[in-house]
Amino acid sequence: MPVETRPLLTTVEMEPIDPTRLRAIKGGDVWETVRGKRNRIGIGAPRCLLEEQPAKGGMLTADDLNEFHAEDHSFYRLNLALTLLPDEGCRFRKADFIIDFSATVGDLPLILRLKPVERTSRKLVVDEENRHLKLSVHEPILKVVGAGLDVAQVRREEVEQVAVTLESFGVRTKQSGWRFQLTDSREIPLSSTDLEALIVVPRNTRATAQFRLVAAIDILSPMDKWLTWAFKRKEETAADMLYEFPPNL
Repeated sequence: MPVETRPLLTTVEMEPIDPTRLRAIKGGDVWETVRGKRNRIGIGAPRCLLEEQPAKGGMLTADDLNEFHAEDHSFYRLNLALTLLPDEGCRFRKADFIIDFSATVGDLPLILRLKPVERTSRKLVVDEENRHLKLSVHEPILKVVGAGLDVAQVRREEVEQVAVTLESFGVRTKQSGWRFQLTDSREIPLSSTDLEALIVVPRNTRATAQFRLVAAIDILSPMDKWLTWAFKRKEETAADMLYEFPPNL
């Protein structure tokens, strides 16, 4: 039976990466505007599930158990929710959410699997154009010459546009995660509540994951132009970005 634990919600403020050359090019006013924005990313209520046997809806497989024997290893499924919170006059262009075990010694922990692997959004674009044509009809029996008929022609074109909005990367490594590509980004919060990672650790061992965040954010500048800047979370060693599992009950 899976064991579930729920830590608290964490909201991380994003700060712009300070590229001096870009700051000089864009000008001081723009840089102050960029620095004054408080874009944030919320990591909501992760769940930690101990998985011991393959089951419907789970992430553990028989191949995993053959490779990492149960007497020596434990498998945990982390369920994560992520919300992108843009400031006024800002919109997220892309964001990387990374689960990082690179600071640990040895081959484990290892991130075996991520879900979703890829998620796409599809929308059907319909283009309709009305055209009115005047046709001449010649009917000798009725002796009508050049009678005009208005005929409405409707040209209907359907195009399916596909945009990849979420892609996973780095499976079976110590650093993996998801990249959000927001081609139709809006100035409102955007949420994803179905992120899952399967982690293998030595049996009877607790592990500490670091959540790393990097984002590209469009900011409306004083020149009324959208400028894209790279952002990272503040305080690179902030304790609230470390997640130890399984948490103490």
